Amino acid sequence: MNATQNVQAALARIAATDARINAFTAVLAEREVRRWLAGHAINTSGLVLDNGSGLSRSERITPRQLAQVLQAAHAGRWAPELLMSLPVVGVDGTMRNRLKTGPAAFVIGGWPNAETLEHTGAIEIPGALSFLLHGDPTAVVQGVDAVPPDERPPLAIVHLAFQVMIACGSVMAALSLWGAWRWWRRKRQRGNALPDDRRFLTAIMVAGPLGFIALEAGWTVTEVGRQPWIVQGILRTADAVTPMPGLVVPFVLFST
Repeated sequence: MNATQNVQAALARIAATDARINAFTAVLAEREVRRWLAGHAINTSGLVLDNGSGLSRSERITPRQLAQVLQAAHAGRWAPELLMSLPVVGVDGTMRNRLKTGPAAFVIGGWPNAETLEHTGAIEIPGALSFLLHGDPTAVVQGVDAVPPDERPPLAIVHLAFQVMIACGSVMAALSLWGAWRWWRRKRQRGNALPDDRRFLTAIMVAGPLGFIALEAGWTVTEVGRQPWIVQGILRTADAVTPMPGLVVPFVLFST
């Protein structure tokens, strides 16, 4: 029996196993998720799980539940590895490992230069990045210069996408605060109701695409920021990409 026949035989054996295992995979997965949440004292009332892709319109989770999940993940054993895998070096502009004895600033705006490992025109918040990553405003954050040149992501793309995401989120948050303020004034009979506030409605209409733009920018940060790796330090994108030709056809059809 050759290698192809061995593979076919193995696939046949897999297909012949109990079909109920495959049929109830989603059910078992949801059961495990809820078991994990219950184990961390997270109330799952109102939680709706679908396919786990992050693209489902039927999934539901409350802000409190999401915050508790993030808190539990941050306190978990894999939190350091998760934080180290995030492309924070590219998004915040920490270009050089100049932070051996001092805090790392969070950079807003500016433009990174991959050749000089410097950025210009940026606003820095001292110690903010160290606090976000380690909970300590004086903690050391590794710079881009500690990474071999062939293992660095495209800094300009990642940095710009992150700034776009933050800008969109900030505008939407400001609109939420504005709406809350208008509601409070209306409650005290000092202003028009929200549906009658032309300026607020215009702002909401103009800001409509910002959620989608922020989502796409966030995906860009994640996917470009981990380059050139599929699995950090183990598998490169160039080694994992499929050599199958003509993929543009199903890609276009599926995307549209």
